[in-house]
Amino acid sequence: MMFKDPFQPGETPYEILGLQPDASPAEVQAALPRFMRDRKNLPRLAVAQQALRKLKTAADRAQVDIWLYDVDTASSEFVSAPADLPKVASCPVDELYSDLLSNESYQPNFDDLKHYDLPELD
Repeated sequence: MMFKDPFQPGETPYEILGLQPDASPAEVQAALPRFMRDRKNLPRLAVAQQALRKLKTAADRAQVDIWLYDVDTASSEFVSAPADLPKVASCPVDELYSDLLSNESYQPNFDDLKHYDLPELD
């Protein structure tokens, strides 16, 4: 399943010509005559011709395809973090912004924080 980058609001050449992103070169070539069969598309002829030019060469088509994401393969690329990573010292959430919530001056409690000694690099 492919979807378009949300920051690219305009129509893609595939959407203009009614093609799928995996369309063959023969399908791309046949798309313009099929587009023109519908009379309501006549005002958009220049847009369709420009879309066809963007899909004819591999380099131009790659510039269009870079804004499309394959959801099926993207999910398999993400891996979970290893379990043996050290924990990072942190403050409890209720103390994190407590100085902004009250009129009292904030006194952080660093006793709860864990300290990690990192080995020195050569």
